[in-house]
Amino acid sequence: MIDYIGSPSLRGIVTGLNEAFIIDADARNQLILAAPTLTEILRPVCVGSEIRRYGVEWAGHYLIYTYHGIDLSNYSLIEEFLENYRDQLENRAIRQEWYELQQPQKAYEDKLISPKIVMPDMAESGRFQLDENGMFLTNTAYFLPTDDKYLLALLNSKLLTFCLANTSSTFGGGYLRLFGQYVERLPIRVVTPQMSERKRKELIQNIVGLLEQKKNTSLKERILQLLLPIEEYADVIHDLLALLADQMIILFEERVLLVERFFY
Repeated sequence: MIDYIGSPSLRGIVTGLNEAFIIDADARNQLILAAPTLTEILRPVCVGSEIRRYGVEWAGHYLIYTYHGIDLSNYSLIEEFLENYRDQLENRAIRQEWYELQQPQKAYEDKLISPKIVMPDMAESGRFQLDENGMFLTNTAYFLPTDDKYLLALLNSKLLTFCLANTSSTFGGGYLRLFGQYVERLPIRVVTPQMSERKRKELIQNIVGLLEQKKNTSLKERILQLLLPIEEYADVIHDLLALLADQMIILFEERVLLVERFFY
């Protein structure tokens, strides 16, 4: 994995006291109404349990991003808000200014706000999603700094869930640890294109056409009939998996919208 993306997996932010640093949308809106510049340090954040397979069920929470070295005099309302938790904040395990996050992961903030594949620290199976909205993460989540949809499809596959089940530590009824060292050891094939982009697109369109047909022969057999005459078709499978991931993300978003319309 590290060789494939050129980076280890990265951990989310450790606040040291979530109840102080994580606020709901109403509190965030009230703060911004009083001081619009607070948008600079009030960042959307999700926890590991909100990350699903090809989607995020975001609860609408925001992180007060008081990184190490921040000049809080520019954000007096935040200082007033955090003052309510000062005693607890001053008794955290690691030394920092009382109003600062314990581990803000400032060193890779640029990767946090960039497209990335996110995952919970534990799950019953592979649960990976591509975040393209600059979502911040708490320490119950990890991420891979890449927007590779081929990789996303592999990570969510039964095959790599099987690999994780046999290499990751498990607990509490079969939950898998998706900590860095386990995901980083997953075998990912590097696919070097062997045919032109035009030809690959043509084949993908043909496969999509097969998906829409209703025939007695199995879909697997029809796809194999299309691909077997090709000497090297790994790059077509690469593109097909990326397309699958893209469609699964769309389906997840559509399901969320249907649920919201039903209840609201």
